[in-house]
Amino acid sequence: MQSEVKSNFTLKNGQFELKPFDAITTRKEQILVTGTANLKMDLNLKGSLFLVDQFVGGSFFEANKDSLGRLEIPLHIRGNAMKPEFKFAQETISIMLGKTFEFEKRKFAKKAEDEVKKELQTKVDQAKVQAQKQLEQKKAEAQNKMAEELKKKAQQLFK
Repeated sequence: MQSEVKSNFTLKNGQFELKPFDAITTRKEQILVTGTANLKMDLNLKGSLFLVDQFVGGSFFEANKDSLGRLEIPLHIRGNAMKPEFKFAQETISIMLGKTFEFEKRKFAKKAEDEVKKELQTKVDQAKVQAQKQLEQKKAEAQNKMAEELKKKAQQLFK
């Protein structure tokens, strides 16, 4: 698989500070990390792994995808480069579930807001119809009263 690797780093007192290390394949799978590595090949890197192939779906994927639609997995690499320790378990799951919870919370809030807006609009529309009916009734009453008064005046003129 072909990939492109970019990295900016500084070397000070036998320690590389990577800012960042970026490796991306032609399929757009990517590892993007920052951190330190020393001449003994000890690593302490944090960043993200971006995967094109989706092996999860639903809200979990929606909450943890990047702007390119790739699954973003937070990662922490520690230990010697020949046998690094990838910390996916507790830390990664906590981060990803937190994002999923926030996604669901925003989705629920939006749905509730839409329902309240719809209900309020229905009540406003009903109030407008009721007000229009009351206006029509008052108008009819006023017209009838005026017609009665005109009729009385006309009868008084011809007495």
